[in-house]
Amino acid sequence: MTRPRAPEATLDHLVVAAATLADGIEYVAEIAGVTPQPGGKHVAMGTHNALVRLSEGTFLEIIAIDPEGTKPSRPRWFDLDNIALQAELTERPRLIHWVARTTDVERAAAAVDGVRAHSVVAVRVHPDRPDEYFAVVVESDVVGNEDAEQILTSAVTEAVIADVDAKPRAVIVTAPGSLPKTTSGKRRRSAVAALFADHIDRLAGA
Repeated sequence: MTRPRAPEATLDHLVVAAATLADGIEYVAEIAGVTPQPGGKHVAMGTHNALVRLSEGTFLEIIAIDPEGTKPSRPRWFDLDNIALQAELTERPRLIHWVARTTDVERAAAAVDGVRAHSVVAVRVHPDRPDEYFAVVVESDVVGNEDAEQILTSAVTEAVIADVDAKPRAVIVTAPGSLPKTTSGKRRRSAVAALFADHIDRLAGA
């Protein structure tokens, strides 16, 4: 029996957590000699970040709880609500995580008829927890047609399983143009994860 091909993954970014975003920016600037640039707000997670480019396709993210944000109903990503972690962060910011990306899942989903080209994002959910899972968000013109959405969702699920031998916990069909992208057209995966966090959790039963 031929073993399923393991998904190919590459480093996407490193995550430095801080008690406040200002603390994180100052810390990285001091040790690296580079001032992080403002990132954005993750409204669904109640966090905000700043970024430093490390190389083509990789970056350092400084993340902190946004004092002006709304506390989410679920635990924040990277275990930022953990009291022990927050106590450590008051001493100094810390490198707490790394995030990988894989195009295998996205490539499999993109090959499904009805999915718009270059409009698929695979999302890691709860990467800091033992019950981590992944979801797939796709743009399609069938959005709003319940039967067509169900058919497309099943087709995407089957395609991903066949290609990487792993089942997405949730598949979301969204309208064309819904996925956040950079000015150059690249998909902003962390922004997609934050934007669809509630929807993914509902579908996944998390």
